[in-house]
Amino acid sequence: MFESFKNHLSPYINDWDAFFSAISVRTERSFRLTKSRNIPYENERYDKITDSITFQTGGAYIMNPSSILPAEILASHMPAEPLILDLSAAPGGKTCALSDLVARGGLIVANEPSPARLKALHFNLERCGAWNTKTLSHDGRSLSRFYSGVFDGVLLDAPCSHENQIATNPKIASQWSPAYVQELAKLQSQLILSAYDCLKEGGVLVYSTCTFSVEENERIIRHLLDSREDAELIKLEHQFSRGISGDDTVDECVLRILPHLQADNMHDGFFVAAISKGELSLNGRAAPAPTPQDKIVDEFFTTLPPHILKDVNGQVYIESTVPLRGDFRRTGMVFGKRAKRDTFELSSQALWEFGALTHAELRQEVSESIAHDYLKGFDTPLTNEYNRKLFFYNGIPVGVTKIVDNMHKNKLDRYFLYGKTIEW
Repeated sequence: MFESFKNHLSPYINDWDAFFSAISVRTERSFRLTKSRNIPYENERYDKITDSITFQTGGAYIMNPSSILPAEILASHMPAEPLILDLSAAPGGKTCALSDLVARGGLIVANEPSPARLKALHFNLERCGAWNTKTLSHDGRSLSRFYSGVFDGVLLDAPCSHENQIATNPKIASQWSPAYVQELAKLQSQLILSAYDCLKEGGVLVYSTCTFSVEENERIIRHLLDSREDAELIKLEHQFSRGISGDDTVDECVLRILPHLQADNMHDGFFVAAISKGELSLNGRAAPAPTPQDKIVDEFFTTLPPHILKDVNGQVYIESTVPLRGDFRRTGMVFGKRAKRDTFELSSQALWEFGALTHAELRQEVSESIAHDYLKGFDTPLTNEYNRKLFFYNGIPVGVTKIVDNMHKNKLDRYFLYGKTIEW
């Protein structure tokens, strides 16, 4: 198989031995911190990021720096309060990054056709606090029928042959063939036209893959340019390689990460291109008016960004103010629930997201061990030392408790312990 892969790709790679050696080494693990929360995550020290309170409360997402680039590029071309479509979103790393990069403004519609992968997407959006999102589950090739000319930005991180892992992942190696590449290229050529047609005039499409084949990258961009007269390539300014297809019009504008040309071991192989629909426009929506605060917001927070609270049979969700119709599978984030005797129980994920905006008198700084116990689902004795119901550790919000019978009853949604599905 590797000989077939070499024959397929080596005409485009100058130093094959260095290239194959580079993709045969696993890259170092990296993570992205959630900046829009204004939480002092740097206060925590840890040996493994996955064991940290920062990670367990959604403040960090493990992803390669290459994977963040499409979200960063799209966000840099977005107007105020953008309406964005992530056409192939699971497991959600780029959606969460986009939500963070636009500071939870506007609305992001995350589409994932696979029911199994949709569950992973929902989990990550909820844990990371991406409350300005809605999810769909459609074949991406059909979305332009429902949303033609609607979005300011579209991200298409396309299904691909994952050649950046071909030397380290036996499953990917076993399924690779030139015919498989052609099959995926056919799908990608259909998806990119649908993605482009979802753009409004002046909108921007970012197309990306984690594969090397020209058929799945530069030629897909060429297909779009030949199929849509108003499609205009945006020249990406970056420190990485240009395209390798021999089509100068495309090659000079796109981004290629070739691992053997990188000085570090941080970046996986990647391809990114950006296309505008006609002349680029940064005319966005006006900032939403401040939201009249509900009494349940006033109980916990000094203020919140503009939002909508939606009550569904006692379960309360926080959502974007940007209106859009659709048969959405999930909208917003669980904010809490209305309990007995007209009381309200704030969700821990709402505290993770908005902890910096809580009333100081409700905050309880706890030890590292109690913070970890909380995130494992344990209750804590009520003492003079611990007598407030919003737990924080070194300024990082940990979770919400309910004081009952001299105990801090743990109110962490069991969804985060056992993966049980939250009813939307």
